[in-house]
Amino acid sequence: MFSRLTFFGIAFFFSLSSLGQSSLKLTGEKIHSENDRIIIEGNVKAEYENMKLETQKLIYLKEEKKIVASGKVRFLRGAIQFTCDRLVYFTEEKRGKGEGNLKGKYDKWYFTAKKIEFDEKKIKLFHVKYTTCNLSPPHYHFQAKEAIFYLKEKVVAKGNSFFLGRIPLFYFPYFEYPLKDLPYGWVHKLGSSNKKGLFLLSHYNWYCNPELRGRIYLDLLEKRGIGEGMDAEWKKENSRFYIYGFQFQEKEKYYEKYESREGAREGKDRLKRWKINFRGIKFNNESIVAFKFEKMSDPFYNLDFYSEETKKGWSEYPLKRKPETYLFLEKNSPLYTAGIKGKWKVNYFQKILEEKPTIYYSLPLYPLNWGEYSLQSNISYLSKEPDGEKSLRILSTQSLTHPINIGNWEINPRIYFSLDFYEEDFKEREYCGYRLRFSKRFFNINPSRTSLFLPYFTLVGRTPSFSSQNSLPYFEEKDRIKGMRGLNTGFWGNWEWGERCFSWNFSGKGIKKGEKEEKTIFQEWSWKITDFLSFEGFHLFDLNENRRNYDSFSLVLKRKTFRVKCGYNFSYPEEENISLSSKWKISDIWNLKFYERYNIEHSFSEESRITVEKKLHCWRMFVMLKSEKRVGESRDWEILVGFRIIGI
Repeated sequence: MFSRLTFFGIAFFFSLSSLGQSSLKLTGEKIHSENDRIIIEGNVKAEYENMKLETQKLIYLKEEKKIVASGKVRFLRGAIQFTCDRLVYFTEEKRGKGEGNLKGKYDKWYFTAKKIEFDEKKIKLFHVKYTTCNLSPPHYHFQAKEAIFYLKEKVVAKGNSFFLGRIPLFYFPYFEYPLKDLPYGWVHKLGSSNKKGLFLLSHYNWYCNPELRGRIYLDLLEKRGIGEGMDAEWKKENSRFYIYGFQFQEKEKYYEKYESREGAREGKDRLKRWKINFRGIKFNNESIVAFKFEKMSDPFYNLDFYSEETKKGWSEYPLKRKPETYLFLEKNSPLYTAGIKGKWKVNYFQKILEEKPTIYYSLPLYPLNWGEYSLQSNISYLSKEPDGEKSLRILSTQSLTHPINIGNWEINPRIYFSLDFYEEDFKEREYCGYRLRFSKRFFNINPSRTSLFLPYFTLVGRTPSFSSQNSLPYFEEKDRIKGMRGLNTGFWGNWEWGERCFSWNFSGKGIKKGEKEEKTIFQEWSWKITDFLSFEGFHLFDLNENRRNYDSFSLVLKRKTFRVKCGYNFSYPEEENISLSSKWKISDIWNLKFYERYNIEHSFSEESRITVEKKLHCWRMFVMLKSEKRVGESRDWEILVGFRIIGI
């Protein structure tokens, strides 16, 4: 029986050859043919040019030239490979989408996601985690709402967070990472500004091998001064190291405007401003060691050099005024993971602290597993030295979790206890509480591609009690904080019919802390009417006493040669603005970009940008005209001409 059914599959392959689809091959244990479709079940294999597919059930729609696969689907095409529960693939257009238990790999990147859409030029992943670490769990990973892999070019992600182990370290609203080995060698940006005068920003990307590369900087600003610097990055399979240093020699006339700022440098060397940054990580199957050292000449360095560092492409927390140094250690075993993190900060902006350090140590022990039970513990130590006097604070937290499945419901209870001790008057506070999370699929109608989920609702409760180690009672503290109760809930839906697609996310939060209540509602939606026209927007409704609402509506027009987005943003009671952005592809080598934003309410401001870009094989050139006007300030304008030349 098996050999005969396989023979039918081969006969089907030859019948497609007669129709001009010579590269399509399908085999399986059981084949059923109808007028408009072929149904194959049992160890199904499909091959079409460089695409290979394995699944348990496959339906081929002849007129639409579409493959619909379900049940442990394994897909392979070039450097792309992944597994999922459901897959749709259009053979002629070479595009498809999959969902359900999605895991895969592209080149050196490993990913897990809720949904994937792909074609010949890109891979689009939704609610994705991705990393280059092949261990399980990975030592580090990125987590994003949406990530697009432009094949052999770059990765672009929105709402991107970076995790070291289980600890989130950084958040990037927009993240871009190149996939090409060789960067542009020389990059020159020539411009003019009413604040900076004529200026030239240039750097050279030096490249030794894929493991070692860096940049050399040279900046010349007519009204400000001269700057030079260098960075280097060294990557190995189990380690990463980065060092950055930059020094700027300010001009006397320019710096006089800012000498009155609190924390500004004084003396002969006040015009020499600098910044250094050194960080690294080394890991293996059992442990992680990560560290960072950062120091700058004055607290206003990041603020004053924000635009220059952004144009260089190096802007890690550009507006963060506090330099940070830390050391992180983690040890893994089959039963537990233990880690310790020490921080050292300098706060320039509080007269009490001046330049005294704040030291913070954390010892997380997570998780200790016994079957389905998990115990997590954390101990933190904080030390400050205001005016030579030491103060410390110790916080200890323990939590116990155990997931429960009842039918389609999943319940994740968490019970926790915290002890907070701080030296100020030797106070001590205790907290105990609970957190219950319920998850269930609401409904899912496959034929109309309609789905609506109730992903979670969470009950939160915390009850504090207080005691004191001296003879004075502290009833004021106890009366001020009376615990926390609340509910978080949310659901999302997705409807598709033809080319149209409408998605909606909704979440609500109601938390009571003592006498105060926090209530917010958030909605996000997008409506794709056609491939050319779509709408998107979000709404944040604040139900608290000091209400502050946010609304955003955008119209998007898209074609292969242009993309236009017109948006209206409203924030009550502070500001209201309208923005218009567009990108036009005039030809294969010419691009035109336009951006305009008006703040039309309480603090009127206006910003305009026009950019013309020319691309050739070995170099790129762009010209940008930027103008900005704020209330009470003179108009700031800037003309920028940039050259990027490939070189090693």
